[in-house]
Amino acid sequence: MKTSGILKLSAVALLTSAALNVHAGTSVTNEMGTFAIHGDVEFNNDYRNQETTGPDTTTYDQNGRLLIGVSGSRDVGSNGYINANAETLLHLDGDITADDAWIAIGEKADWEIKMGRFEAYDLFPAGQDTFVNYAKDVYMTKYARGRSDNGQINLSKTTERVYFELSTNFMANDDDNINARNNAVFLRPVVAATLSDSFKLAVGAEINATADEEDAANDFAGYGATLNYTAGDFNMNVSYATRDFNDTINQEDTTYGVNAQYQNFFIAYVYGESDTGTTAKTTTVYSSYKFANIMDVEDLALYAGGYYSDVKDADNTDSGLRLRVKYLF
Repeated sequence: MKTSGILKLSAVALLTSAALNVHAGTSVTNEMGTFAIHGDVEFNNDYRNQETTGPDTTTYDQNGRLLIGVSGSRDVGSNGYINANAETLLHLDGDITADDAWIAIGEKADWEIKMGRFEAYDLFPAGQDTFVNYAKDVYMTKYARGRSDNGQINLSKTTERVYFELSTNFMANDDDNINARNNAVFLRPVVAATLSDSFKLAVGAEINATADEEDAANDFAGYGATLNYTAGDFNMNVSYATRDFNDTINQEDTTYGVNAQYQNFFIAYVYGESDTGTTAKTTTVYSSYKFANIMDVEDLALYAGGYYSDVKDADNTDSGLRLRVKYLF
């Protein structure tokens, strides 16, 4: 058996043993701190149709994954803490990948240093995005948000009404380009302010601190903002993102988005432009509904969702439907 296969089987055996010996979704606390195990199942039944200048493609598919996570937390002194979290994804196709894997050190409701594999602040929230693909990629200030294979460092500060973070993300460049630096380092500052009981505004950027014209895909600066409104069961986000490549690539991207959720119903609209001398305009709508408490089980739900995406003045559309089973344990 190949070494990679042995490692995968060992990982499955270890996670299965942990799940059998610790009650799922529970935690154990002693003088060292708190250890917890959790997980969820997310299986999808999909229909997808893609129309391009070539042959149209229709796909019927079942996909998904099982997530198993472990976490540990320990209080230090009067207000300090050390937290760690690791999550593994077991996919239906037999692949095993990592989701989160990080450690955080800080003081409660004050400062924190976080290192590892995780996602930083979301500047273009997608909401209840049960199923969405874009006929053409649109920029959402998420390129350097996180979960890259090279890790990141995040420094954050929390006050009564303002949250600030600075994330340093190490992004891989094109391995075939021997003239480029081994990695690109993105700085991603974000400031989020609570304006009132209902409004919250977040602004931020992702800037290549090691700009290298030999690494064209990473040679850009991007900016974003989102305004959130919440009132009872109603939640709405209005978002904006833009980026401009340096002299290596002649391209400027701009994206606008709005989404809203009332109780279990969600709907979203995203409009993106990519200007490379000619402008490609992509319009995408997606929606979903959550059927909660299936069989009177609070943690079991069905999601029905769909989307439609179109590039204006081009034979390029993408649409799909999905029925998702979601179970937290």
